[in-house]
Amino acid sequence: MALYRLNPSFSAEETHRQIQRYEAVFRVLPLTSAVVLEAVRVVQKHSFSYFDAQIWAVAKLAQIPVVLSEDFDVGSTIDGVSFVNPLRETFDLLEL
Repeated sequence: MALYRLNPSFSAEETHRQIQRYEAVFRVLPLTSAVVLEAVRVVQKHSFSYFDAQIWAVAKLAQIPVVLSEDFDVGSTIDGVSFVNPLRETFDLLEL
């Protein structure tokens, strides 16, 4: 996404460096066949975009109860995973 959707976009080299930085700071969970199968299931059942479904599936399979994002249906919960928009004025990190 950083290669194409951002304006200006990152070069492949800068994108690689950014990913390495994220890996140094955050726990990165793997994309597995189980994640892909769960993602496809939720696309069919809830009409998620496939990439949003991957995020949801990783959270579900890793038993992560909250996804912070401005893109999902904020306030909804699907199979134990809730969506919270951290950019809303009412967001309170202490409530998580």
